[in-house]
Amino acid sequence: ANVAFAMQDLWTIDPRYLQELLNRKIPFISYLPIDQDPVSPLIFERLNLAYKIITFSKFGQKLLEDNGYASTMIYEGTDPDIFKPMDKEECRKGLGLPQDAFIFGMIAANKENPPRKGFQEVLEAFKMFYEKHPEAAILFHTQQTNPGGFPIMDYARYLGIQARTFFIPQVNATFFSDSNQIAKEMNACDVYLQPSMTEGFGLTTIEANSCGIPVIVNNCQSQPELVVSGKTGEVCETDKKWWRNSGGYVYTASVPSLCEKMEILYKRVRSERLLAKQCREHIIENFNINKIFKHQWLPFLLTLQDEILPLVDDKKQK
Repeated sequence: ANVAFAMQDLWTIDPRYLQELLNRKIPFISYLPIDQDPVSPLIFERLNLAYKIITFSKFGQKLLEDNGYASTMIYEGTDPDIFKPMDKEECRKGLGLPQDAFIFGMIAANKENPPRKGFQEVLEAFKMFYEKHPEAAILFHTQQTNPGGFPIMDYARYLGIQARTFFIPQVNATFFSDSNQIAKEMNACDVYLQPSMTEGFGLTTIEANSCGIPVIVNNCQSQPELVVSGKTGEVCETDKKWWRNSGGYVYTASVPSLCEKMEILYKRVRSERLLAKQCREHIIENFNINKIFKHQWLPFLLTLQDEILPLVDDKKQK
């Protein structure tokens, strides 16, 4: 290879592999999320071996800059030809969901407790909302579960909302779910929820918006960058902050604030005819993967090629 990219949490990579790339004179480029403040020292240790750094968000770029690391910022993107508005009635029929319900949705991994994706806060806020709006329901697609995850249905049963809590069958969620299927699930919902404790980006936020579905995110890390509050979704306030073993804070969503934002979007979905159009236009303009490739990735890669190929030619001559 002339160059090696890694698009992942950088702290997970064994630095011996990065040192080996350096020894072989293969430039390493890290395309990484930053999902806590301060940044983990393990990330800086590995960034010192990088030729270039690309970040997912303005939040991440600013934190790296504050620590003396220059980076290029390129958002993740989505394909608006896949994630697009569809017939809600047909999508609900295919999933066996009630047609007359006001449905909140979550598509997220469930692999730790306390849950990074905010399942407990979501269920508590939904219970408050449901007490005022008995037509409400909530749909979960948790494509990764294990014994260490959060017991969503057990907690829903404890809160007395299990009858209004729906799940994509686990085998379908794990093995038979692609982007086209997920787009149908998002279109079956009225509001999408992603009030995560920590997010380096939050891809499903822009996927849901691309389907015309407004989103509620948590007011931390990259999440507020992805929605236009009051237009394409809402940003709920944080509650408690937690110090992680990796050396930084993450933040739980405030349950009362989350419920308040659910109420706001409940009214907006039912009254604003242009809401879905605004959500989709926001994605077409800012997170269309085809535009991002053309206007950001392609110039970056062409410049990189001009930098790298002379180095390759020099090695051949030597």
